[in-house]
Amino acid sequence: MARPSSVFINCSASFAALKRRMGHAQIYVWGGPDQVSPAVVQELSKYGMVTRITNDDQVAFNTPAKNDPISASIAFAKMWDPMGMVGFDITGPGHGFTLVNINDWQGAVASAPLSHMGFHSPLILTDSEKALPAAVENYFKMVAPTFTTTPAQGPYNMTYIVGNYQKISWPEQVRVDNISEMANRRVWSQNTGGMYNN
Repeated sequence: MARPSSVFINCSASFAALKRRMGHAQIYVWGGPDQVSPAVVQELSKYGMVTRITNDDQVAFNTPAKNDPISASIAFAKMWDPMGMVGFDITGPGHGFTLVNINDWQGAVASAPLSHMGFHSPLILTDSEKALPAAVENYFKMVAPTFTTTPAQGPYNMTYIVGNYQKISWPEQVRVDNISEMANRRVWSQNTGGMYNN
């Protein structure tokens, strides 16, 4: 993961663009220190304010959060920075998502327009073609829609699955559909998800 950092640090076109901001750039670094080194963040801070997007929990300060691309993708889907107007702020139902295998960089690049058009779907990563990582499964359950009177209340979630069955298998796609579908909030076992008014 250090390679993208070193590539960026030597990219003169990027620095030329940052210099045009005259010290007022809003810079977002996606990932923890293992993904983007503190040296890169320090270099970038010469050009403006740097915000690191991680899954860091400021309340659970005794144990540093584990940062990896999967948890960073979920953190980015949850975050919102009103200063830079950046992020998705998805912590409830009624949204779109894009699921891509972490080893399918072509799929990730090709899915980029989905993050801005239509359902505004943040990129969520999986590291297995057979099963969802626990963090992704828990996130999908957290934002799953529920109803108390009728499923017509909405809202509904939608997930774009990008890649062939060797990247994300049919059972993994079925699991995404199962945990993301509308559920009855009155059923005793339904203890995750939310509604429009949550």
